[in-house]
Amino acid sequence: MRSSLLNIGIIGNDRERNRTLQLNLKNPRYKTVLFELQAAMDQHLRSDPFDLLIFDCVSFPGFAFRDFAALRKEKLLQTTPFLFILATDELVSRNDIYKDEQSNFLIEPVDKFQLLATVKMMLAHQELEKRMFLYQDILESEKQLFYYLDELLQLNSLQGAGDTESFFHELEVNVVKRMELTFATEMAVYMRYDEKNKQLVWQSYGKDKNEIEKRFVFSLENSEIRRSLLENTPMIFEDQKLIDPFVQELEEAVGFEVSSLLFAPFNVLHKPRGSIVLINKIYRNSFSQNDLALVLITLQKLNHFLESVYLRMLNISEFDLLFDYSGENNQNRLEFGLYRDILQSVTFGLLVFDSAFKIVFVNDFAAKTFGIDTGGKHELNAVLGSSAFKQIKAHISDGGLPALRQEVEVGEHGKKNLYLGYSLYSLLTPENEERYVLTFMEISQTKRLQAEIIRMDRMASLGVLASGIAHEIRNPLAGIKAMAQTLEEELAENDPKTEYSKRIVRQVNRLDELLRSFFSYARPQRPNPVKCHIPEIVHEVLPLFNRKIKENNIVVKELYSKDLREVFVDFHQIEQVFFNLIINAIDAMENGGTLTIEARVPEQAYPLIDRRQRIPKLFSEEYNEITLTDTGEGMDENTLHNIYNPFFTTKPNGTGLGLSIVYQIIREHGGQIFVDSEKGKGTKIKILLPMYIKKDEN
Repeated sequence: MRSSLLNIGIIGNDRERNRTLQLNLKNPRYKTVLFELQAAMDQHLRSDPFDLLIFDCVSFPGFAFRDFAALRKEKLLQTTPFLFILATDELVSRNDIYKDEQSNFLIEPVDKFQLLATVKMMLAHQELEKRMFLYQDILESEKQLFYYLDELLQLNSLQGAGDTESFFHELEVNVVKRMELTFATEMAVYMRYDEKNKQLVWQSYGKDKNEIEKRFVFSLENSEIRRSLLENTPMIFEDQKLIDPFVQELEEAVGFEVSSLLFAPFNVLHKPRGSIVLINKIYRNSFSQNDLALVLITLQKLNHFLESVYLRMLNISEFDLLFDYSGENNQNRLEFGLYRDILQSVTFGLLVFDSAFKIVFVNDFAAKTFGIDTGGKHELNAVLGSSAFKQIKAHISDGGLPALRQEVEVGEHGKKNLYLGYSLYSLLTPENEERYVLTFMEISQTKRLQAEIIRMDRMASLGVLASGIAHEIRNPLAGIKAMAQTLEEELAENDPKTEYSKRIVRQVNRLDELLRSFFSYARPQRPNPVKCHIPEIVHEVLPLFNRKIKENNIVVKELYSKDLREVFVDFHQIEQVFFNLIINAIDAMENGGTLTIEARVPEQAYPLIDRRQRIPKLFSEEYNEITLTDTGEGMDENTLHNIYNPFFTTKPNGTGLGLSIVYQIIREHGGQIFVDSEKGKGTKIKILLPMYIKKDEN
């Protein structure tokens, strides 16, 4: 949630009216500044950033919108919303204001609530616009990172290196610059290993990239770097590890503080050659395991290119090295086994298939993903499924290889929504046989996060809309109810018209209850978390449905694991969650069935999205898992896709807000919710709620 003040400028030539507007907009989140028109036009509007500008045009004699149109050309005001307060007879400017997407107007006289509602709506819309532009920037940055990553992994400049000196020079000058961009680091360097003196050497080049400008030598004595280099084990240095002598020397060399460091040794033909050193992540405090995995993939590429250089210098073909098996202890056999081990250990999938689409090699990652064995004979069509196979086949038949950074959905392996991000390459064997290499990563989790972001943005915008509508409708409803009750009091007790007034009051109460649901969705209350037992919450809710459970012949089963911990939640809000979920399950089992309620410690919790920073830090990152499973009619794909959308319902008398409110409550608690359902086979709803952690456990 945004915590900074919103800057609102009020421009008018009538000081009394300006002060009235300022008082009407009194709000802890608003900072209002008053200007006369000429002063605002001459100075402030071109220098101070505003979230909203209010022009009191009633105080401007001869007001014309075109006089303000020039302000839109100012860079600082191109996206700033304008709110004009117009006189009743001002008709011409209304059409011009309508054409400006960032502007709105109110007609005099303007009451306090009308002004507040319009200002809130415009500020909320402006916030959403800013967020949309931010997401576009993030998306463009991600695309750029993918470009850098692809360029990095191709490393075409290294393929033409004729000797090892040319290779290392290219690595020190150009490749490390690409790695800086790809990994978003403050600096990336390559250090050569001086085997004779047991030292690392960093050579810094001048502008012409040919002459060495500076040369730094780092001792490995008493440093963790020595073990990392000799054992070929990459390391991430953070927190206490930054006290290492190597890091201290590196800080003196680069001239700034090292807050995080990734050290990745570079070994070729079983000998240490040097190391890639990445210094300080720009957007995070430290390096992640993903950074580590990507560095390892890059080093494998470097390893391959440098081995090719050595082979050319020795006049030995790589194919002979890999496939000359003569001799039981032949070094080539060991090298071949090494390459196979590397391919089996990498954290991405790899399939090699021929022109007849028969798979000739599959690594362990790919075999685990598709549920096949590495040694069997497999057809690509059978492994990928018909839809994904057609997409792969189209790349080959269209001649569009290499096909880089593609996506495909694979749904024929007992898993739903299995998405792959893949690249497809072609190669020729020494016998001129065509082979194709498919490398991939499973991106199902990324797709889930993207869908979650879209859902959160949609619900945020709908929440603003629902809040505004509910507020505007509730006031006249109160007036209608008051008039109906007054009318009822004035009528005689036996007057038949009394029934009309009672019906009006009942319908107003019904609408008021619906509006309460709107408010629960649009502005959910902050949780007041306390230590709770899940069974206690369930046992508070279940008795409310005893009669309906018996009438529908439903069997309720409760299963709680022994290692179940207390949860840290708002008891009454989670009661509401169970109430909504249980009544949905009962409604889905009109002809009887079984409702199973289970609670245990989960095996996995997905990363939580909290871009608006709404989730308090007091919630634990450890969870209990509650699962509600019914044997009812289930949901089709369309219903399953829309269940969290406000006002979407399949019930004749439903409001469509039940699951929307459940979703909001779970999110406010820092929890997670997943729904799995199939038409005719029932529904399973899984909820993750934060555990209660004692202070001495932190």
